[in-house]
Amino acid sequence: MKTLLLLEDNAERIAAFESVLSELGNDWQMQIWRDAPRMIAECANHFPNTHLISLDHDLNPQPDATSDPGTGLEVAKFLASHFPFCPVIIHSTNSDRAWSMHNELRFGGWTVERFGPIGDDWFHKVWLPKARELLAGSPPSEIFKRPSDHHERWQRAFLSLEGVAIGDAVGEMLAYRHYQAPAIIDQGLPAGPWFRTDDTEMAISIVEILKLYGYVHQDALARRFAWRYEREPDRGYGSMTRMQMSAIIHGGDWRQGAANAFGGLGSMGNGGAMRVAPLGGYFADDLSRNDSA
Repeated sequence: MKTLLLLEDNAERIAAFESVLSELGNDWQMQIWRDAPRMIAECANHFPNTHLISLDHDLNPQPDATSDPGTGLEVAKFLASHFPFCPVIIHSTNSDRAWSMHNELRFGGWTVERFGPIGDDWFHKVWLPKARELLAGSPPSEIFKRPSDHHERWQRAFLSLEGVAIGDAVGEMLAYRHYQAPAIIDQGLPAGPWFRTDDTEMAISIVEILKLYGYVHQDALARRFAWRYEREPDRGYGSMTRMQMSAIIHGGDWRQGAANAFGGLGSMGNGGAMRVAPLGGYFADDLSRNDSA
């Protein structure tokens, strides 16, 4: 089934979307979110079957809701951190914020259109023709290649991530008092939370990409590295990594940056030795894939 991902809080609009969706074909279904945080947390699970996304901006709290519903701009920023795979429609009367959403996605390489949902029956008169136009110009993406045993593979990768993250945090805790490490461990490590470094952040990105694609999509991984760096830059990133992440954020080609780093050597640290562990977990039964990944 082809899937439309919808961010919309208005019940009448949702009903209209459900009605108009059938006109795209009988092989369409819709996943609906009424708040931004939940959509951000859940929508990636539906990416492999998603052919179209439609986003509102202004969201009102639902009855009995206890948290802020967020905005469509938050979702647009989240999508922009991912490699584009389908067109996006922004249907919002908030023109200023709609343009902000549009720019976030456009700069991320997404195919995106926006309009104000004003007038009678804009679903049929504006949204449906625009959806058909975008779908005709955007062939289905084939970047998602999860194997049949994907869940088992991802569980192994996640288990590996837990191990390297704990090791990273303990190592960071004892790095500058290593001579005291045996005594500290004997006395019991301090209660958490423990600080994790950039090595764990980048390992998390690898596991996220494996979970989403079923392999290492290099362009998507570079975006994910940069997105995590931009959110939390003070995780101990080295100066060269900071330069490369900044370049990616501003539209640079990660391939050029990686090739030029340290005179073409690519890296002078040991973070890669840690980050590669989840790959071993995911491709544990296929050494050739570990080599290529």
